[in-house]
Formats: sequence, C-alpha cells, structure tokens
Amino acid sequence: MKLKATSILVIMAALLLAVGACVAETDNTEVSAYAFINERYEALGDFDYWPLEEKAAFSAWCAEEGIDAGPVYGLPGEDNMTAEEAVEMAKAAIVEKYGVLPELYEKYNVQIDFLIGVFVKGVYDKDPSPEDPLWGIVFRLKDPDEQFLYDMHYTAIIDDQLKEVIGLFNQAETPG
Repeated sequence: MKLKATSILVIMAALLLAVGACVAETDNTEVSAYAFINERYEALGDFDYWPLEEKAAFSAWCAEEGIDAGPVYGLPGEDNMTAEEAVEMAKAAIVEKYGVLPELYEKYNVQIDFLIGVFVKGVYDKDPSPEDPLWGIVFRLKDPDEQFLYDMHYTAIIDDQLKEVIGLFNQAETPG
C-alpha cells in the first residue's frame, strides 16, 4: 500500500468507480458506496479534515466491504503520540527546515492522519506493518489566492514508534 500526496478526493473517486453497485448494510438499510461516502462528505466536508475517528471508521467500513480505498487510517492508542504532539513536532520541523514563521500557521488548514501499515515511497521504504504506525501531518493554505506567496503545502511524516519526523517536504518536493 502506498501513501501518495494526492487529494483523498481522487482516491474517493477511484473508489466510487471501482465499487459501482457495491452495497453495504448499515442499520438494516442497503446503502450504496456512493451514498455512504456522500453522506459523510455532506456531514463532515473534505475527507482530508475529517476527525481521526471518522477516518478510522471509513477504513473499517472499506475493509468490511472488501474495498481497497488506499491508506488505512487508525486511531492512536495509549502508547502512541497524540495528534497534538504530532502536529507540534511537524510545526517545529517545518520551521527549522523551511524557516516558516510560526504565526503563519494561522493561514493553514491542518490535515491529520494516523496511518496503519503504510509504505511511503522515498520516505518509509521498509515493509509496512500495523506495529509501525505513521502520522501524516499536512499544512495547506486556507486561501488559495495566497498560494503563490508560499510553498503551497508542507507535509511531515512522523514515525510514531521512533517519535521523530522521518519525512518532510513542501509542494515542490513531494515524493512519488
């Protein structure tokens, strides 16, 4: 499984094409995959910014239905870093590498992913394992009109076991 730096909407579109007439049973009601995703999108907005619990539930639903929807999202346990710790670690690394002023973070939306068993080309090349979860923290500008002023987004990949940033890149450096 590979984590790509493309929008999850592309993955969701591919999922919809792949599952076609696939149906799931939810509360004794048959719901098409499209309706399932659309319902959540209407309630929660862009998948990238869903709470960790919703992303994990989506991955669990896909697994139950036999759908390969890309990265597997999970929830951190007691032995894992918190989302807040991961975000702060990512911010510090971005400030150090790129010189981004801390006050500029107000201009960014933050995507937070807790990824299970993911292979990240050029960053995390060992065999993916559920015992080696990764944090994916992405900062994207809220105002697309300002994107020409800054590197459009920054991504930090954090090894939860090592408690360190193992991959850090901006829009121009995105691997894969």
